[in-house]
Amino acid sequence: MNDVIPKEGVNDIKFGFYEKDLISKLGSPEEISKNTDTVTYYYWSKGLSFHFYADMNFRLCDIECTKVPHEIYGSNLNGFNKEQILRWCNDKNLNAHLAYDTGKELECIEINDIAVYLWMKNDKYESIQLSVLLDNNEKEIWP
Repeated sequence: MNDVIPKEGVNDIKFGFYEKDLISKLGSPEEISKNTDTVTYYYWSKGLSFHFYADMNFRLCDIECTKVPHEIYGSNLNGFNKEQILRWCNDKNLNAHLAYDTGKELECIEINDIAVYLWMKNDKYESIQLSVLLDNNEKEIWP
């Protein structure tokens, strides 16, 4: 079970890590995708992907958890639909809103205060994406 910790990271992987820090914790990734602006490490069997961006000195800035069970604030959202997720957010006093809606196929609930994005496909929870927080000047707030 992956423990999602908003504003920090997942398990003991923290925002701000460099690629070598991630590899020292998880070993070599199963796949790497690179272009001039982004490096992404995929650990498919763990249900995790990690994104490093050039404009942030290739430090870990985004994490996505898919498929493999994970918890956020002690809750496993797997199997939840959009209404259940919005109710859960309200119960946790999280300021959430539907940010992306293409009908029912792909939707995203954003929780901007903690830089968390909950993705649904066909009205079922699919994955969670979390990002490093930015201050009012768009500067990273590293944990």
